[in-house]
Amino acid sequence: MAAHATGGHAPRLTRSAQPTVRSATVPPMPETPDPGDVLATIGWQAAGEFTPVTGGWDTYIWRFRTADGREHALRLHRTSKDPEHVREVAANEANALRAAHLARLPAPAIEAEGEFEATPFIVQEWLPGRTMAAAVQAQPWRTWQLGRAFGRLQARLHSLQPLGLAPFEPSRRLAPVHDAQLRAALEKELRQDAFCHFDYHPLNVLVEGGRITGLVDFPNARLGDRRLDLARTYVLLVLAPAPPTRLRPIIGKVRGLLARAWRSGYEAEAGGFPLEPLFEAAAMAAHLTDLREAVQDGRGWATDADIRALERHLAAKRQAAIGSR
Repeated sequence: MAAHATGGHAPRLTRSAQPTVRSATVPPMPETPDPGDVLATIGWQAAGEFTPVTGGWDTYIWRFRTADGREHALRLHRTSKDPEHVREVAANEANALRAAHLARLPAPAIEAEGEFEATPFIVQEWLPGRTMAAAVQAQPWRTWQLGRAFGRLQARLHSLQPLGLAPFEPSRRLAPVHDAQLRAALEKELRQDAFCHFDYHPLNVLVEGGRITGLVDFPNARLGDRRLDLARTYVLLVLAPAPPTRLRPIIGKVRGLLARAWRSGYEAEAGGFPLEPLFEAAAMAAHLTDLREAVQDGRGWATDADIRALERHLAAKRQAAIGSR
């Protein structure tokens, strides 16, 4: 089973996940709440032990079973200096999950909601499967099949009616794009006409038996521009550094095939693939900010060489998007 009840953060285009393996690093907290106490506030009780799930930046996550044999995920937001903002994020995520689930997309159903010590939490169904990243590494011969399904699912998501979804806020969410000209050009083009996940990559899609069984991690979901959502996925899928193993060259080839299959599947479902240089450049710029912070902080496996490679990609894409102005 995958650690798929993942935690979220404010939907800046940064703190990008590496689309190969999920990091188990989460921010240190002074004390971990008792999940049993959290469930008790809504009258729930686990049958057996809680299993902590790694992967949450801004949430505690536990997997547990109830007396009827069903498995669930408990996600409790971490305490914050701005509790009202945390409530807004949690409410928007719940709206996004409900919309996706009602549209019969493989998003987890919300089973209960509440607050524990003034911090929101949700109980959601535990979905079967492992991450697409793990599935492709284990069965690379399924890369094309899974990649096309990956693209079709994102196109279906973009077609949803984004009722109740908070709008994308350029002034806050584009903060990692430090290039003022690039940012200004992007803001002139941005639309708010699609249901965007803004963290759509192979660690947030689950697979079992050769088919997609889950789409998770919705805190970043916003009413936004599908071109920017596609650009973020492209950067995470193709340009994010692979882990430093002997398989790194092979991983690069598999990711390239997966990216082509993703595009093919999206085009087949949506009738087009609106990935444009301006949005690619913005997503690269945001990811570059993230990589620089990661290297400075000693997080992940990005290297100075990875940063230089992304800088070259960004320079070429920026030239194609806005030239030298």
